[in-house]
Amino acid sequence: MIGVAGYLLTESAATPPPDLASLPASTASAAPIPTQVSVPGPLAIVRDGTPLRVLFAGDSLTGNYFASSAEAGFRSRVATALGPVELTTAELADQTLTTVRRIVEVPADLDLAVVELGTNDVGTQTPFDQFTSQYRDLLGKITSTSPGAALICAGTWQDAGEAYDAVIEAECLAAGGRYVPLVDIFEADGTRGPVGTATPFGESDTFHPNDSGHRQIADAILAALTVS
Repeated sequence: MIGVAGYLLTESAATPPPDLASLPASTASAAPIPTQVSVPGPLAIVRDGTPLRVLFAGDSLTGNYFASSAEAGFRSRVATALGPVELTTAELADQTLTTVRRIVEVPADLDLAVVELGTNDVGTQTPFDQFTSQYRDLLGKITSTSPGAALICAGTWQDAGEAYDAVIEAECLAAGGRYVPLVDIFEADGTRGPVGTATPFGESDTFHPNDSGHRQIADAILAALTVS
């Protein structure tokens, strides 16, 4: 990876988070149904001869769990494709939006911010009004500090996160960003597992993306961007 990486971690890489696939979907109050809007085109990033300034904020997926190497994780793949970059990362494995948003420090003059949060909120059943408010506040923090930044919001890595995905999509589009759903990649064959493979982040499970899953996540994010 090219650039300077800032990591905010509190968990040992040798202790993988629990398998969230077994957790129930949220039974919190019903989520608002966003107004149907046409899908906007890719966001444009224009180079100025200096490394692109990029922020990633997320959970264990942003931490590259369970890729075979750091370079194979979606964060690293995106950074490499965009490079050279100056990279800032705020990520906590097995944590919800409530916790991760507190450690996100947004640099000025970002070119790109990628937010990958909400997966653990599905399992912990974060109330939708709380999730909506906190997600909106995080995006507002990014857009107010770096108003020129391209904003990408990844959906939940879940097959039971539809209500949270609706919030993420609506709030991201309202902030001028692009929503990148992950559920189809999650459900595709060969994007997760097998169990028990040794990785730098602990033993793999059936929930987190493998190298193929991370590659497809990176491809989906890059498809929402143009760089010139």
